[in-house]
Amino acid sequence: MTRHYGHARLLPGHVLGMWFLLDRDSGAPLWQRTFDRPNHLVGVSDQTIIASETVQVGCGWANQGCFAISLATGELTWTSHGDDATDRPTALVGDEVVCDSGRVLALQDGRLLRYIPHEEAREIASRWHFARLQSPANELYFRSFRPRRGRGPNDWAISWGDAGWLALKKTKGALSRDSLRLTLTDDLGEPVWTFDSTTTGYVINHYNFCACRLVGSHFYVVAAERPNTLPAPPPDYVKRIPTTYHLLTVELQRGTIVQDLLLADHPITTCRIEDADERALIINADEQELNCYARRP
Repeated sequence: MTRHYGHARLLPGHVLGMWFLLDRDSGAPLWQRTFDRPNHLVGVSDQTIIASETVQVGCGWANQGCFAISLATGELTWTSHGDDATDRPTALVGDEVVCDSGRVLALQDGRLLRYIPHEEAREIASRWHFARLQSPANELYFRSFRPRRGRGPNDWAISWGDAGWLALKKTKGALSRDSLRLTLTDDLGEPVWTFDSTTTGYVINHYNFCACRLVGSHFYVVAAERPNTLPAPPPDYVKRIPTTYHLLTVELQRGTIVQDLLLADHPITTCRIEDADERALIINADEQELNCYARRP
């Protein structure tokens, strides 16, 4: 759970991480595995986990390779990487795996079924999107393909019933003092209310890409009492320091905080929401502990 691309996921009866499976109700471990290459979770379908390998390419990152893992046992069942060993899975459609190159593989055994044009494969991937593995409630944070309104890459708006549109703006600040602003606007674009994290006395730690989730009629925010990083000399540049984290629950009728929950009884260096759905949230504390919180009705 220490990689930014390797978070845990809520499934109907399980919690899936890299690489472990827990019983969702009790948290009891069902299996744990170590793999050399697969380190990026793409999707789950029909008791099969599809993964790829995230590797560093120059100054950036790229996914390559297609790996299938049994959800029941955690065993690697097949691999298929294409002719140049860099092809990657981008969508799961029924019992098929669509790869970026246009290869279509059988989900159960990795057999090559057919080729489709590269442009068609990209279109299928854009419709399927990685966010489908996560809860539908995450659409406000992750770029979705539903209608949205916004004027920049950090402004995403989704329709919220008859109440209007919800828009989220994320702002980077100095010394790990980031902020979030959630606004409900009517159909004419007039604000109904605004929740601004800067008014809470807490900060949103920099690099916490999983600091908030929208679930049903509530918006959840992981906020800290102080920044968790300080500038450091090379080669580290950043020094992590422990701080105290809270989970803020904002109800969406009025945009007010209805719960402020302390997430640990001692300072920790990192804390993030791994996943959330209509039943629960799972929160990673200090890269060592996974906690599941039942949601209020």
